[in-house]
Amino acid sequence: MIQATIDDLFDKTVLDKAINSIKKSRTICGFDGVYAKDIKQIWLINGKDIESKVRDSSYHPYIADAFEIKKRNGKKRNITVPAVTDQVIIRALHIVLQPQYEEVFSKRSYAFRPGIGASDAIRYLKKKMNSGYDCVIKTDIKSCYDTIDHNTLLSILKRDIPDKRICILLERYIKAKYCKFNRVMKMTVGIMQGSSISPLLANIYLNEFDQLMERGGFQFIRYADDIILLGRNKKEVHRAYVAAKRILENKLHLKLNDDKTVQSLRRGIDFLGYHIGRRSRYGYYKLFVGKDAKDNLMKYALIARKARCDTPENHLSWLGSFNRGWLNYFKYADKKELKKICHIVDQKQTDFFFSHWDESEEYSIIQLKTIQSFVKGFVSMKNWLGEIIGRQSLIK
Repeated sequence: MIQATIDDLFDKTVLDKAINSIKKSRTICGFDGVYAKDIKQIWLINGKDIESKVRDSSYHPYIADAFEIKKRNGKKRNITVPAVTDQVIIRALHIVLQPQYEEVFSKRSYAFRPGIGASDAIRYLKKKMNSGYDCVIKTDIKSCYDTIDHNTLLSILKRDIPDKRICILLERYIKAKYCKFNRVMKMTVGIMQGSSISPLLANIYLNEFDQLMERGGFQFIRYADDIILLGRNKKEVHRAYVAAKRILENKLHLKLNDDKTVQSLRRGIDFLGYHIGRRSRYGYYKLFVGKDAKDNLMKYALIARKARCDTPENHLSWLGSFNRGWLNYFKYADKKELKKICHIVDQKQTDFFFSHWDESEEYSIIQLKTIQSFVKGFVSMKNWLGEIIGRQSLIK
């Protein structure tokens, strides 16, 4: 049972945290006519009136702003951004509900949770495959955010949260109106992608799947709508797949994406950018950088963002941040492979840096070499790898 109340929502600490979070986000003005940078002053004027309306359940959200963005596969994703005033309330709901739901969420769910992430999912998958569960089916839920059933989600929330006013408020955000292509429409199925509470609502909804799979004794990993099913043999993993499909279709009105379902029987699997493969001389599965991740690295590692790379110093600073971020994510991959990748990337970035700024004719080669040598330790991917390996050895 979730013990969140309307009083918790309007606690000063919670509201201050929510307001400051929205203010930093620099969100554009919505249908409430409020800019994120002004929300603190606006809330001082209108906050009491908004609180009063929420408490007596007469508050209705503003119309949200909706637009489409292109995905890598060429398809489009709907993004719905609530008005700034509503973002404060939604953020406060998230702050109040998240810690309490963390206590009931499955340990096999890894996405959008504090202190848990993709690296934990990858390491757990490697551990299970090395313990004999190396027959794997990788799949995902088809259009998960866009097809979540409102009645099912609301029945879960009403079951979990005794405060009816919180449930009414959540229902109005779930069924909110939005404006897209100058037409105002109402959400009849699915949840907003663009709201800070949407990942939490998705986890609440899919936690029903997690709990039923655990009760059935199945081995699995869920990262948002991506699911890994594990078994010690083909029959066992197929049984898990049939159970997962039945639970999603019958209980949650969702479907698995057959086009993206991949079965791997003791051959390794790609997941969240990593490849888990058996290349150890002792037969153990190890972590490697996936092919797509390597291709993307070689593609984006050389890009100089004009806004941030207007000088050689800023260019090198951006490269250093990029390299550090990439290595922090892939630090669990095989170290020999990482050393090879680091060597190639460092060489390509160095060549690109000199050719890019030499063409500008604003800097001489001597100046560029002086700048590069001064910040080389910060930029070099090989140096960052050495530091990360050092940190990991200290932890061990």
